[in-house]
Amino acid sequence: MGLKRYIIIRVFQGILTAFLALVVIFFIIHIVPGDPVKMYFANAPFAKYDAEREAMWRAKLGLDKPIYIQFLMWLDRLFHGDFGTSMAIGGYGGLEVTTIIRQALLNTLKLWAISFAMILAVAIPTGVISAVHQYSKKDYMVRTGTIISWSIPWFWYGIIMIYIFAETLGWFPAGGVITLDPQSARFGQGTFGDTLWHLALPAIVIGTSSFGFLTRLVRSSMLDVLRQEYITTARAKGLAERIVIYKHALRNALLPVVTVIGLQVGAILSGHAITESVFGYPGMGWLMIEAASSRDYPLLMALCTMITSVIILSIIVTDILYAYLDPRIRY
Repeated sequence: MGLKRYIIIRVFQGILTAFLALVVIFFIIHIVPGDPVKMYFANAPFAKYDAEREAMWRAKLGLDKPIYIQFLMWLDRLFHGDFGTSMAIGGYGGLEVTTIIRQALLNTLKLWAISFAMILAVAIPTGVISAVHQYSKKDYMVRTGTIISWSIPWFWYGIIMIYIFAETLGWFPAGGVITLDPQSARFGQGTFGDTLWHLALPAIVIGTSSFGFLTRLVRSSMLDVLRQEYITTARAKGLAERIVIYKHALRNALLPVVTVIGLQVGAILSGHAITESVFGYPGMGWLMIEAASSRDYPLLMALCTMITSVIILSIIVTDILYAYLDPRIRY
């Protein structure tokens, strides 16, 4: 099978998978107990309840029609790029779903970029050291540290960090994106320094809690590569150990790591919901929780559509890259 045909097949499979996933998600969201219109009026005291407004919202959401008609209506709006208006966010009349998601996505990308940079800066060299010094004290320390970091509940870790570094020491803010009071801003309200100041604690929590898996993956991959014959040959030629490790071994050992990184795109968009909730950080994870708890159908379906599409797209791209690097995968 040629690469072009393989790509066409994978793209078709991806589109079919995305469609089936969205069908399942749509019906699950709509059969979960809870009336979004009644919850809207219950949670929005500024919006006076009357039968006319309720009928307006039901007609706008299509809730007055059978569920399969609702799905077809939503699908038609999706093809026209219309995700609708949020019921729960932005007050009565709401805000456009795309506007809400755009800001939340930007916040999540900032948090992810900082935390992921921390993870890579620690996990890759730590995994290499652990593999090169297998069964040494360094290896045991690294493996113990990864198990501990992997085992700590994120919500508990976040609360402890807030208590120590925000409430007790006052070094960092307990949450939010920027300093609301200009007089209390250490780096200038809304500046780059102010943003990093607010990102510090949640990024440390995500980075510390996530680096364990990547470290162990790098260690395992490095151990497999270091046992290969070409590594023995490189050492027999008299190459410096540093060149053997970082130029020959690490380059090949990072292939499975790249795959895992590619599959983490879905985690980027869905956000680290627990961490964002603990720190009151308005990212994608926090937005998903808000949309689900308020039964905000338009916002919830838009989030699920975006996350599903990006996850499947990242899987397709990863498969194509692997098929390009290793032709055996195409057959």
